[in-house]
Amino acid sequence: MSAITISRQYGSGGRKVALRVSEILGWSLFDKRLMMNVARDLGLSKDDIVDFTEDDYKVTSFWDRLFRYGGFSDPTGAHHMIMTNEAINAFTTAEMDEDAAVRLVNKAIQMAHARGNVVIVGRGGQALLQDKRDVFHVRVQAPMAMRKQRLVAYEEIDQDEAESIAIQRDEAGKKYMKRFFDVAWDDPELYHMVINSEKLDIEAIAQIIVTTAKQVLAVKEA
Repeated sequence: MSAITISRQYGSGGRKVALRVSEILGWSLFDKRLMMNVARDLGLSKDDIVDFTEDDYKVTSFWDRLFRYGGFSDPTGAHHMIMTNEAINAFTTAEMDEDAAVRLVNKAIQMAHARGNVVIVGRGGQALLQDKRDVFHVRVQAPMAMRKQRLVAYEEIDQDEAESIAIQRDEAGKKYMKRFFDVAWDDPELYHMVINSEKLDIEAIAQIIVTTAKQVLAVKEA
């Protein structure tokens, strides 16, 4: 059994790389659909699933959560917060639900790894499976200028919006990895290989990953 994890900066082309790697090897791509299949094996419905990925996870601040779940200003004008019991319970439940969602994502990744022959994109796979000797970890990144150019083309947005989205997604990834795995998202020590996708096209990157993973993991194509 073997797996490849691919972490990527938003706009770096990492997802396309992962798809091409899975096609070359004939492996499954761990995406939303595959996660749903694993969830069904756990007896869960699609309504039970919250699929956090590194780059779309959004961490709101404590105060944002406090306001959302019922905090309000003291009518006397004092600058402090008053919380009802219901608000406190809702706040706590939201935190618990988020942690439970990530535990489910982690369980799905572990089950996918146990089945083998899978390419896992994001979702903390590089940390969760860090100590597994049959997993090859890759990070795909690119300079902001290149990422902006790609996002403008892919999503039909302007340069400023593209940069804003890329920065937000980077922050989301950093917060997700720090909160749930206590690691730095871009720490090169998490990966066997870090690739700058500005220098190579998707096909070349995918071929490099497949060739190297075969050597490291004795990978067999399906």
